[in-house]
Amino acid sequence: MADFTSLVGRDATLTGRTDSWAGLVPLAERNPHFGMRLWRHLDLSDGGRGPMVNEAHNGYLEVLLQLGLVGLVITSMFLLSFGRSAVRALTHDYDWASLAFATC
Repeated sequence: MADFTSLVGRDATLTGRTDSWAGLVPLAERNPHFGMRLWRHLDLSDGGRGPMVNEAHNGYLEVLLQLGLVGLVITSMFLLSFGRSAVRALTHDYDWASLAFATC
């Protein structure tokens, strides 16, 4: 695996995510309320010295970057509502509730 990842220019431990998170968190702090819908088109490579990223590799950070705190609150409300529905479904449809918990 290490040979393949080095061949395509990646770290074998896949720890490059923390480097990209360090560059993306300040972007999220710039527009915390409504986010930056087109953040992927910005040059985050620090003049060619840092990693070039096209995704956040973290779902919550991705929502925060694109939709801001408003989107994060809405996403959290959806997940809580979906989880509550799954808990109620445990009594009458165990298979569906198990699938619902797996997707949360």
